[in-house]
Amino acid sequence: MQKKLSSLNRILHAKDRICILSTVDADQQPNAAIFGAVKESEGRILLATGNNRTKANLAGQPAAMLTVFIPAEAPHLYRGMRLSLRLEKIIDDGPLLDSFRQEVQEQAGQSAAESLAAVLDFNISEIAPLVSLTPHT
Repeated sequence: MQKKLSSLNRILHAKDRICILSTVDADQQPNAAIFGAVKESEGRILLATGNNRTKANLAGQPAAMLTVFIPAEAPHLYRGMRLSLRLEKIIDDGPLLDSFRQEVQEQAGQSAAESLAAVLDFNISEIAPLVSLTPHT
């Protein structure tokens, strides 16, 4: 797992990386959203979000899939991974949210920072390749 976390952190720190979090609502309607404020910390995923569909979905259905990748000239050259996640807690105040807001303000401006309402704290249950060439059993 440590080797996979090391690879994950290399991707998360790349300037051109893309993170897409997929969730479902109570009626099993899917949602996918791009996120910029995503970190790995001690084997957990921390993700800053606003008051949006993703946050609402996770309040009722804590399972999610985070797809993290660095684009390339063709999809088969993308570097990335898929993380199966389970929401453990929603942190809606305190120093962790403040630190995300500060980083977002520096990178994307005051308006983006002010839109952050919470940090989502996830357990990672599985890390899989971005593209799997073997059948699922």
